[in-house]
Amino acid sequence: MASEESWKDKYLRELDESERKE
Repeated sequence: MASEESWKDKYLRELDESERKE
């Protein structure tokens, strides 16, 4: 189930970037 962590990491990373950008 490593794929799940992959999308989770990407999602968390995008969220972090989005929050920082705003």
